[in-house]
Amino acid sequence: MKLENHHLETTLSFIQNQASSINERLTYHWIPNISNFCQSQVEENLNLWCHIVAKGNKEKFKQRLAFEGFTLDKISLILAEGTFSPDTPLPEWLITLKKVIQKAENLELSQLPENIVNSTKIPFEPIYTPFIQVAWDKLRQRTKSTLDLLNNDSLVVLEQQLINQLAYLCTSVLLEEFKNFRSSGNEMKEFILTQIKESKSNNKYKQFLDNLLSDNLISFFEKYSVLGKLSAILINYWVEANQEFITRLNNDLPEIERLFSSDKPLKQVIDIQVGLSDSHERGRSVIALKFDTGLKLIYKPRNIHLDVNFYQFLNWFNQKSNLIPLKTIKIIHRDNYGWIEFLSSLPCNSEQEAKNFYYRYGMLVCLTYTLEGSDFHFENLISHGDNPMLIDLEGLLQPRTKANNDDNGISLTEGAESSILKGSTAQHASTASVGKLIQESVFRTFLIPIEYSFLNDDVNVNVGGLAVEEEKKIQQIAINNINSDAMNLGLKEVVFTQRNNLPVLNNAILSPKDYLEDIVQGFKETYEFLLKKKKLLLSEESPFLLLKNQNTRYLFRNTNTYNTILSNSYHPSLLKSGIKRSIALDVLSRAFLGMKNPEKLLPILRTELREMEDLDIPCFTSNTSINGVYVGKGEMVADMFEKPSFESLMTRFENFSHKDLEQQVQMIRSAFYAQLVKQPQPISLISTDDYSQKQNLSLSDSTSLNQELLFRQVVKIAEDLEKNAVALTTSSEAQRNSLMSTDEGITWLSLEYRAKTNGFRFPGLNPGLYDGNSGIALFLSALYKITQDERWKNLTDRSLKTIQNNIRQLTKYPKIQERLVKKTGISGTRGICSIIYSLVKMSELLQEPILLEDAHSLTGLITPDLIKKSSFPIIDGLASSILGLLALSKTELASASIKSHSLKIAKECGEYLLQYQQTDDKNIKTGFTHGLAGISYSFFRLFALTDDKRFLEAGKQALQQEQNFFSPIDKNWANDSSDNAVFNVSWTNGASGIALSRLGISHIYNDNLIQEDINNALETTQKYCFGEVDNLCWGNFGRLETLLVASKKLNQPSLLEFSHQGVNSLLSRAESAGNFQLFSGLPPLIFNPSFHHGSSGIGYQLLRFAHPDLLPSILLWE
Repeated sequence: MKLENHHLETTLSFIQNQASSINERLTYHWIPNISNFCQSQVEENLNLWCHIVAKGNKEKFKQRLAFEGFTLDKISLILAEGTFSPDTPLPEWLITLKKVIQKAENLELSQLPENIVNSTKIPFEPIYTPFIQVAWDKLRQRTKSTLDLLNNDSLVVLEQQLINQLAYLCTSVLLEEFKNFRSSGNEMKEFILTQIKESKSNNKYKQFLDNLLSDNLISFFEKYSVLGKLSAILINYWVEANQEFITRLNNDLPEIERLFSSDKPLKQVIDIQVGLSDSHERGRSVIALKFDTGLKLIYKPRNIHLDVNFYQFLNWFNQKSNLIPLKTIKIIHRDNYGWIEFLSSLPCNSEQEAKNFYYRYGMLVCLTYTLEGSDFHFENLISHGDNPMLIDLEGLLQPRTKANNDDNGISLTEGAESSILKGSTAQHASTASVGKLIQESVFRTFLIPIEYSFLNDDVNVNVGGLAVEEEKKIQQIAINNINSDAMNLGLKEVVFTQRNNLPVLNNAILSPKDYLEDIVQGFKETYEFLLKKKKLLLSEESPFLLLKNQNTRYLFRNTNTYNTILSNSYHPSLLKSGIKRSIALDVLSRAFLGMKNPEKLLPILRTELREMEDLDIPCFTSNTSINGVYVGKGEMVADMFEKPSFESLMTRFENFSHKDLEQQVQMIRSAFYAQLVKQPQPISLISTDDYSQKQNLSLSDSTSLNQELLFRQVVKIAEDLEKNAVALTTSSEAQRNSLMSTDEGITWLSLEYRAKTNGFRFPGLNPGLYDGNSGIALFLSALYKITQDERWKNLTDRSLKTIQNNIRQLTKYPKIQERLVKKTGISGTRGICSIIYSLVKMSELLQEPILLEDAHSLTGLITPDLIKKSSFPIIDGLASSILGLLALSKTELASASIKSHSLKIAKECGEYLLQYQQTDDKNIKTGFTHGLAGISYSFFRLFALTDDKRFLEAGKQALQQEQNFFSPIDKNWANDSSDNAVFNVSWTNGASGIALSRLGISHIYNDNLIQEDINNALETTQKYCFGEVDNLCWGNFGRLETLLVASKKLNQPSLLEFSHQGVNSLLSRAESAGNFQLFSGLPPLIFNPSFHHGSSGIGYQLLRFAHPDLLPSILLWE
């Protein structure tokens, strides 16, 4: 369509006004249309803004407005329809958009190459033709002949980058418009059309494109003004970044040739890879280029002086350490960019090279730990033969952000890595010092395994430097039937394969689990060398000084947060109005509303919003010698950090010690062990002969307990707990060096079980019974009860203080109560009810009724909503919640009101647990913690105290359901109804747990079936009683507890004698090995203090064998 100039200018003015952001209207002279002021539209925007940034809280929303000195009246005028004053400078993007519209003036599909019109790779590809034409015109005008440095293939790559960026931005809008265009009003017809997987008809699609182009895209941009603005910004950024890259390449080519290719002249770039990093500073990102000689380089459009000086430090290290040298690389650095030697992924050539790779990896872990490194995840590592290479050194000397606590005591400015690093400690403010210890450990480097949980903990991903990525296929949202009449949103299978971070030998990926000791050795020997050079490294001639006064990147938030918010801002509804998109992006301000003193940080927020308005991922820089963050041009937010990062380096290095070395090595081992822990193989998959060989255990001849050996091992467990306890103090130096004063709370670093994935993570100690502080405190209480040794009373009190601090935290900060309780859960294994149960038992053991007040206070946190959101089984579910509450309702130390209140809540849990009966049979499991045995046990226990026949009948139904899984031949129960069902013998999901549950209800409900189940399960338990693992959950002591209970309830002394023989044998094996075997296939010396999977549970069980009448069965929640 022929364009009238005045009409085009009017259109562009309209687009500019519609696309304008809140910041632009504030920066320039915005004139609201008072004569046609639409109050309802303003109110709509204000309500949307209030909802997004303050979740509808009007007082908080006023606080947000006050950040910028706004009143509702003032901001209403900015939100109203209007126009910019005539003297407002024309934005660069609008000039570019005008050229796009002009290019589209005479564009017809028939004029375009067939490969573009019929493309099936990029949705709506022909529409981007005028954008690309404008981009090339601008780039050629700026670069002229220097563009010839890149061959045609490379130029195609650059063009494809822009097309892909435009498509990512525009596709959702174009797809919505196309859906409306092709609509016939017949929904069934439309549905059938979009389900055609290989539709080749594209008549409607071409008509749609012709319709868009019929008025030169003007109608489209009038409707989606923000999309027009952002598309033009993309073009400008692409031109600017590539012109800068080509100019720099041309200027530096002689120096590049001298340093990297002195024997071969460089003529032209023949291949290029773009977008190898996030987009920062107006669309700039990392580029890889290949010359005609085969030379490959990396271009980084940022200051890389820190990289240069790091490799200078490595040169010193290699010369002085006499260790295997770490590879250094060639670099050309300029003020704000540089050229770096390309590192390709190469295999190892021998087993020795593989060992060298992992030894060097341990060295790198130590050096990055020393140099305050962070964020070296799997994407920042390349396996280059026997050299692990860090490919992005921006993570070195990362400053530690000073906490800015909100009204709830939660820090909001801890840096991007904190949410992952803290793990489960992040949910409990009383263990904040543990989080600090973790953040100042090797975990901060991300070079050791560290898990990131998402989708409500259903998925846990190792993001560490050595993450192993098995090939997997997942369904992702994608466009189906691209550029056909049936084009629609759907799902596409995407295959993820192993990255280049792991070494390869003979085409096989080498797992770090087989080279852990090489990693540890590399770490230890590097640490020892640094300790020997401590005097020099702290002197005025220190090689560390190379890293002083260096620019470094500062991560204020996780990059994924920015990407998600930016992606959400491309929704079609937000691409019509610049105001609505500004409001959507302002979700970034939500975190600032809870801060005590947000004013200091507002420049960071303003920078974030400004850069994301214009499509950039915010990027902040600091300096290793300055306590502040640069925002904008020359502006700095001061006093952001605990101290400048170089000063932190020197302070921490001054505290390096053999104690710290030991602690870091333990963390390294535990982090890798957490990735390796597997449930022991089911007995149904092992022949009887093989099982006997795997036991590696000869039963003791003595049927009396070896009390001396038993207490020696119990005390050893307690001493290990004492030695490895972490004092709850804010001083990380104090945490490293001692337990500190005897009145401080303590906790431990532990492997935490993840029920949803049947795996573990480290570090992850929660307050609960199963694998948390409560379970450890319960063991220590029992030890004091038996020994009356004040040493253990002190340790008990300090562990109790931590639990009590967790409870107090909820009272002190009620605003975060909901969040903490939701995270903790209400289960009787790891949730609130497990803490209640533990406090009840400890109050009885210690004769301290005051602990019941804490237990009672926790019952007030159990709401109907939390009950309804809980799962059913014992593990993390309502069945165990009931058992924890019943303990409080029965204890003689509690008042009548406490007892009745806890029983009332237990009954409420039981009411909802009745709904388990509606569970799909395919999802039903057997066993104590995951299935029907535990659920039935809970119902019978609840019936015994309420006399409510519904619970009796539900318990009987669960028993009957579990019988459907029983195999008379195996005398055991399959774990589920699947084709891959197996038989186990463990307490958690096997015969011994089923026997224990039946024994636990036999005094409440008993019939022939119960007795048959007990006899069958006990026979199987005895037959397969002893395996490789000793812990309570999966191992020997859990099975022995079943026999101990059975010997008493059934009055069978032979079972007790058998148990004593087993205990004696396990004690002898532990004495010989130096520790009990906590996990299958791992060294026995691993430290894991938790109750059900660790040493404290074994310690308690040993004490219970010695004094069964004094200590209750924890596995039955007695």
